[in-house]
Amino acid sequence: QCDHTKMLIQMTLDTGLRALARGKDDIPQLFNVDHSVSTSLNKMFCGPKGTITRLHFDCGDAHAWLGQVVGTKLFIFYPPSDSDKLYPIESTHSPIDPLNPEYEKYPLFRQARARVVILRPGEVVLNPRRW
Repeated sequence: QCDHTKMLIQMTLDTGLRALARGKDDIPQLFNVDHSVSTSLNKMFCGPKGTITRLHFDCGDAHAWLGQVVGTKLFIFYPPSDSDKLYPIESTHSPIDPLNPEYEKYPLFRQARARVVILRPGEVVLNPRRW
């Protein structure tokens, strides 16, 4: 198994964000990678306009920092205490579409308490583990 995480992070942070910032020199230094820190759970996902990710929480008890570079992105979070109302499958995913729920099929979902965030360019939100 080959894990190019460290290379991907370095390449993305050092070159990708600089390119997205259109060559500006005012990018904060916090995008520099500290190579002494384990990157075993560090991942970066990028997607085109309209990308949808089904309801889930990340494996490995990981927290996630979600940032927006261009456009806006809707995030819908549910507290871990509502997990049973999300009808988990594969232990980390839910079959429910929170924007178009099938209440007849998943009646407990009506009781789930969503937290909604809309990220705009330059904004970051912390997604706590299991949310």
